[in-house]
Amino acid sequence: MDIPKPRYPGAVFHSEKLAGFQYHCSMSKCRFMDTSTGWLLYHGSEIHPYSLEFECPSDGVVGRWSRELQPIIEQVVQEKIDEGFDLENAKQRAKIEAQRAGLG
Repeated sequence: MDIPKPRYPGAVFHSEKLAGFQYHCSMSKCRFMDTSTGWLLYHGSEIHPYSLEFECPSDGVVGRWSRELQPIIEQVVQEKIDEGFDLENAKQRAKIEAQRAGLG
């Protein structure tokens, strides 16, 4: 299976468990749904440091967080840590990338 490349700055890792969530597009007059791509994003906020990359077929990509997504985000992050993933290094890279894009 080919993992799609992230399109929104601040990507940490991809997980199929984070893909496929849908919400109404964040653009008020859009009739399409934003769908999560599976990419976890890191932006360094102390309250909610992670969000997911979502894509709308009309409006493109956006980083998005919701209270309902927090438990699955925490679960997948812990699973990656347990697998030996270097989360701290990935977060540093993601934070620098987001800052370069003017998001941090």
